[in-house]
Amino acid sequence: MGSGAGYAAMPNAAVYTASKHFVRAFTESLRAQLADTGIIVSEAAPGPVESEFDQVAGIEGGATPGQGVFRITAQECATDIVREFEKGTPVIFPGRSYRLLMKAQPLMPRRLVAGQVAQAARKIRGKAAKRAA
Repeated sequence: MGSGAGYAAMPNAAVYTASKHFVRAFTESLRAQLADTGIIVSEAAPGPVESEFDQVAGIEGGATPGQGVFRITAQECATDIVREFEKGTPVIFPGRSYRLLMKAQPLMPRRLVAGQVAQAARKIRGKAAKRAA
């Protein structure tokens, strides 16, 4: 089970994204290793899913601003994952809008993405500093 974080950088989530990048590389390597064996290897890489995850992680409202438009229910997530796994889809991004975003992401210049992540991190730090004051 991966995450869209395995395909991105996220503010205040370096260890989490690193662990999901590992899942991405591991799954991709395993899929290549098992090619033509009849064994299907897929990575489910969901984005925001309605669950207690954000609350438990202390990031209520999501890790990155604006992600609410991509939030799906756990049922939608599971349904998409099972359907795509049965088709043998290598990487599964559940949710129509989220899937489109993730497929477009490689077209965005890395420098632009890094700048957006840095800007979001500055906002998060600013909010944390105001709460602490």
